[in-house]
Amino acid sequence: VDKRKRTMTNIISEIEGMQTSIDDGSNTLRTLKFHTLLLSIGQIGRSLDLSKEIPSAYKTVTNALMHVETHDSASIEETLTIGAMALGNVTVGCMDLYLPKLFTALHTDGDTATERHQYVLLRAMLEIISSLSECEGDLSAQNVSHIQSMIPVLEENCEHKEEGVRNMVSECFGRLSLIDAQLILPRLTSMCNDQSSTLKRWTIANSLKYMSVGNLDTKTLKDHIEPFLKLTEDKDLRVRRTALLAINSLSHHHPSVILSYAPQIIRILYYEMSVKPELKRKVDLGPFKHTIDDGLPLRKAAFACISTFLDSMPQVVDVSEFLPHLVKGLEDVNDVQMSCHFILQQLCRWSPTMLLSNTSIILNPLALTINKQIKQKRTGTVDRTNDVIRSALRSLFALAAIPEAARDRSIQDFCAKVQSKPDIAEIIQSEHLLDKVRS
Repeated sequence: VDKRKRTMTNIISEIEGMQTSIDDGSNTLRTLKFHTLLLSIGQIGRSLDLSKEIPSAYKTVTNALMHVETHDSASIEETLTIGAMALGNVTVGCMDLYLPKLFTALHTDGDTATERHQYVLLRAMLEIISSLSECEGDLSAQNVSHIQSMIPVLEENCEHKEEGVRNMVSECFGRLSLIDAQLILPRLTSMCNDQSSTLKRWTIANSLKYMSVGNLDTKTLKDHIEPFLKLTEDKDLRVRRTALLAINSLSHHHPSVILSYAPQIIRILYYEMSVKPELKRKVDLGPFKHTIDDGLPLRKAAFACISTFLDSMPQVVDVSEFLPHLVKGLEDVNDVQMSCHFILQQLCRWSPTMLLSNTSIILNPLALTINKQIKQKRTGTVDRTNDVIRSALRSLFALAAIPEAARDRSIQDFCAKVQSKPDIAEIIQSEHLLDKVRS
């Protein structure tokens, strides 16, 4: 016991001695040693009550974090993450004493703290939540009490002005939902309906994404999913996009939860896929004006959802109904086009007959893209243009690879035409697109 205590005392002493010399993280060996010390005291604190063994441990880790936070260097972020993990793990060993301290820091520092400070404290809370998720069997009454005490603290940070902080709140709520869905989900759904706070609705919509990637209580979520789905029709564009991205993740990991709501969701997706002139605005940049399309992120999210639906539950997508929206997407900006090219390749597997009966409306937008002039000078914009041409060619030759396409004169003629152009032929060869057709 004495040897163990000496070891822990030495670790704490070294952390105290090194924290003032960890500035921008440029001294790699010193920084790595500091990381090792923090991780070590965290692992010890996770299984031992350090309030009895080394009472100064919690304060030492907290002080180390506060010192590191004062530096602006981006390289210090890893140190902050490791420090937050250490703080969370030390708290796990003595929840009754240290958890209220963490809550107090989050509450009292909330108005004046930097984004980084709040984020680090919430990251420590996430580590505590992770430890609770590792408990086997039913949660003890004490752990349920700890979870209940976290809810108001997280709610308090739902409306933080910084997205990074709100994102961490979302992850905490998502992880808590995996531990005790019956306790957490009713609280989250009530916040979904809070029309007074856009930021809160954004945070709760985002939490669905985090809960979807874990071992979810799908039955309980089914009973509470409707308020989350309503956020896909929220008045705020950012909330709608976040809700769609969460639905996308849920449909990938747990499609059964939303299967019965698929027709309703698809109707919303089709609405979001269209270009809306009223969501475009011009920004004066002095010598020229730049048009910003606020609807673009929503269109990209909507097509991403349909793509996931085609993978996880293709039976819910009526291809004949979707095709006009796909064609419009093939005529959209590059990012949307590339999403639609991928969807077109998916449909070549799922619904080849429907595609071959509509080749005229599909080939026209593909031709407009493929016939763009290939740029030789290497810049970011040029690379993007060439990428979208490459993407369109993959879609064209995926169509041509459908066995029945060999009898479609329009597809065969177009493939022959593009192969006659040296620049295009080079791309076709580099992508081995002809091999796919022959196979």
